[in-house]
Amino acid sequence: MLVMKFVLATLAFSIVSLAQVTFADRYKLAMSQDDVVCKPMVQFFDDHLKISGKTLYAKNSEFSPVEWKPVENLGPDLGDLKGEIMQSQVDIDNDGQIDLVVKIKGRLRGVDTDQLAIFTGKRRAETQLQEFTQEVLGKANYLLDFSGERYELKKIPKAKEGTFEFYHSVAGVFELMPFRFQNTTYISMMNPYFGVGDEDNKWRVITKYIGPSKLDDVCYLERVKGAPRKADKKQSKDLGR
Repeated sequence: MLVMKFVLATLAFSIVSLAQVTFADRYKLAMSQDDVVCKPMVQFFDDHLKISGKTLYAKNSEFSPVEWKPVENLGPDLGDLKGEIMQSQVDIDNDGQIDLVVKIKGRLRGVDTDQLAIFTGKRRAETQLQEFTQEVLGKANYLLDFSGERYELKKIPKAKEGTFEFYHSVAGVFELMPFRFQNTTYISMMNPYFGVGDEDNKWRVITKYIGPSKLDDVCYLERVKGAPRKADKKQSKDLGR
């Protein structure tokens, strides 16, 4: 009887595991301006759907997310955001000069959403942010903030619903993650709150900041629901032995 229960439990676990493996989410490459960048991005972020970012980044030495430190000296008008305003020194526009980038964790209807304030060519030491206020924020060369808006994916054909055409887009709340890959800075942009069948959060954009109010999209990754990965097919065969 115990043996039978064990066999049934093992079989149930195998069926569940097989379903999870076979129908796991994955990314597919929808647009590439540079395969040297975009093809590795598919694998990196495909893994990100399965394992923690920390594990992912540790496995890929060429891919390094920007490191952030808290902005300690917040002005009275930003004091309630203590711990949610971070800064980093990185060549954000790839011109060979170190820039100051400030990341603000905002809220949209109670949900986290990112903003990036970019101060280019400043070569500022962290101590130069004596007091970070709304006035200082207003002096940024560029504020990357799409919260509550739509970032349209204009490098792929429009979608159609009947006679209505529209651009695919990332919309709502945004995760903005600058990272370095092969000595170049990129920004990953997505809506991190996955939903079944949602158009607005199935896309990940890999873009570059190239100047005030200018982004150059390099890759579009589309999240596919319930699609098998190559590795998963092999695992499915192994489970079926």
